[in-house]
Formats: sequence, structure tokens, C-alpha cells
Amino acid sequence: MAIIKRRDLEFVEADESISLTAARIKAIHSLFYGDAFVVVSITIGKNRIIVTEDGEFKGAYPYILWIR
Repeated sequence: MAIIKRRDLEFVEADESISLTAARIKAIHSLFYGDAFVVVSITIGKNRIIVTEDGEFKGAYPYILWIR
């Protein structure tokens, strides 16, 4: 837990609303359900950028920092 606090990470509780929104994003963008939760979490949290090399996020969210 100390490492998470040092990294300024934020926990988002997966309630019914978030779960349903993730399901819609999964259906629209053909993402895995877990990846859809990433998109939902980033839209409601204080951090607004996804850092990934996973091409499946392309088109699902506008603010992505692509790594190689």
C-alpha cells in the first residue's frame, strides 16, 4: 500500500454504474472488459492519460501516451 501511495495512484470502486459503462465501452470498441474499466476509470478519476502499448485502446479514448 505504501508503494501505491507514493505513486499517487487512485482507486476507483466498480459500482453498478461504472460496470454498465464499462460494458457499453467494451461493446462499442471491442475491448476486453478489464480494458474497458481502465477507460471508465480514467474518465472519472483525476488522472486523464492512459499510458500503454496496447493497440486495442486506439479509438476508445482520446488521451493516450503510446509507449514501445
